[in-house]
Amino acid sequence: MSSYHPDLLAEEWEAIFERAAPGARAIFRSAHRRPPYLDTIRVAGRPLRERLRFDDDLAETLGRDDRVHTYAGFHIAEFPS
Repeated sequence: MSSYHPDLLAEEWEAIFERAAPGARAIFRSAHRRPPYLDTIRVAGRPLRERLRFDDDLAETLGRDDRVHTYAGFHIAEFPS
């Protein structure tokens, strides 16, 4: 979606931000270990990576336990309080 419809992906994240409670977590997978769209998709004027607090260590630890390994990236991010 980030390659073909980045505007729709930005719209999706905007909707998530509108509904997420402060301190909520987003857990998602990606085809990339460090997806470029986290730096290019902008929500409220800032790159998505700057709007969320990522827990890369926890995501890597839990990602190793993934028995399917369909996606290269496993991400855990917290919404600002």
